[in-house]
Amino acid sequence: MLLKVVFYACMNNTCSCRRIASAMERGIHYMWLSGGQYPSFSTINRFRSEHIKECVNHLFVQVVEVLVEIGQVRACSRKSVKDFVFLRSWN
Repeated sequence: MLLKVVFYACMNNTCSCRRIASAMERGIHYMWLSGGQYPSFSTINRFRSEHIKECVNHLFVQVVEVLVEIGQVRACSRKSVKDFVFLRSWN
């Protein structure tokens, strides 16, 4: 569940764990993705740092490329998507 929420947050330029936790309580899209669960910001941060910190950029690029291929999102170029993801800070 947290992987879906973190990817959705990343696609919406939300990087802060506190903002993600707040959005999960207020935003209908986040509520649906989380299945009505509301983890604290520290749980989200721990998940990101322990489980997906090393591979999140690679996974996010793959997800965005699939969404571009099926026409759900539009990107200027594959290079711009990879550059955007590479510049993200997950510390």
